[in-house]
Amino acid sequence: DPQRAAQQRNTALFTLLLKQLQRGQYADFLRDQALLTEVKSAEPYDLAVFQTPAVRTGDYVCPTLTETLQTLVSAPTARARNCLAEQFYRAGWDDNPLGDKPPTDQLAGSADRFGGTPHGRLALYRQVIADTAAPRADRSYALYRAINCFASSGYNHCGSEEIPKAERQRWFRQLKDNYANTPWAAQLRYWW
Repeated sequence: DPQRAAQQRNTALFTLLLKQLQRGQYADFLRDQALLTEVKSAEPYDLAVFQTPAVRTGDYVCPTLTETLQTLVSAPTARARNCLAEQFYRAGWDDNPLGDKPPTDQLAGSADRFGGTPHGRLALYRQVIADTAAPRADRSYALYRAINCFASSGYNHCGSEEIPKAERQRWFRQLKDNYANTPWAAQLRYWW
């Protein structure tokens, strides 16, 4: 609604796009991404985070967010899942309260009418870890990032899943034993 205050439109668009990403509604995100040109306010949220360029983490290269989502819509790959998780990481969305539903006895604790179940980046890494056909580079990267979700406290800061220590230790052993020659295995010295 162009008649609304710029800050209201900014907040509404940020919330819409973030919830679509958290719930795997990638085609809807790509359609609604066009609204970024209509909302001119940069307050209270920086909407540029939804128009990210390609990103490199060591030798691991991710395309733009738009290209990543187009891949997830047309033919999901392990790389695209890892790259979306990387977007969550770089944007700091692991702890964003917009994806959380307050308890029923608190303000905004009513039923969430936004469809789908929200997930954090650990859920994306776990999909890649479980994919036995995933390329070595993608699977080792997912293991590395998933283990680091618990650094250094042992608590998950990449989503709401509780992962037993035994499983996290298996991830570490898998990374060290099966992917020992990757940069991710070389960099990781501990599991939490």
